[in-house]
Amino acid sequence: MTISICLFVFLTHIHDPIFRDLIDDIETNRVWCHVQFNQYVQMYNTILLSFHFIAPFVLNICSALITLTFTSRHKARAHKKDNYGQHLRKQFYVLKHLFISPLILILLALPRLIISFLSGCMKTARDDPWLYLIGYLISFVPPMSLIFVFILPSDVYKTEFKNTFRRSKNTTVSTGRS
Repeated sequence: MTISICLFVFLTHIHDPIFRDLIDDIETNRVWCHVQFNQYVQMYNTILLSFHFIAPFVLNICSALITLTFTSRHKARAHKKDNYGQHLRKQFYVLKHLFISPLILILLALPRLIISFLSGCMKTARDDPWLYLIGYLISFVPPMSLIFVFILPSDVYKTEFKNTFRRSKNTTVSTGRS
């Protein structure tokens, strides 16, 4: 499945390098990488960006709802003293991390989606690149924040993370490495 997804993503973005051009800017002594899509490819690219943004979110929410429903139904059959609604509420509390994570991921990916829909060029000052460098580095915050998105909301993952961290720390101390 992982190989299929990687291949799908690669094939759906194959148009991007085809439409890229290098432009020599003699005035600023720079080479610019510029992409210009025709009307149909631009529409395809917009639909594709939206799909790659929305599809993982929808799949995560649907799988969380299916997991919640089946788990609650199974518990309701096994423990007849509580009704299905009570089991559903209990399981929602237990599985809340499955709903929180996709919501946080979509919020973190929203600025990238907005930037990808904005097209245009701007002239930059050669001696003041800090603002652009900071903007570039900020784009790495969502991937680095996955620990907060997936591990900390889940009690099971958080416990396993702490145990792994402790084992790693104890191994480092016992071998004498620092």
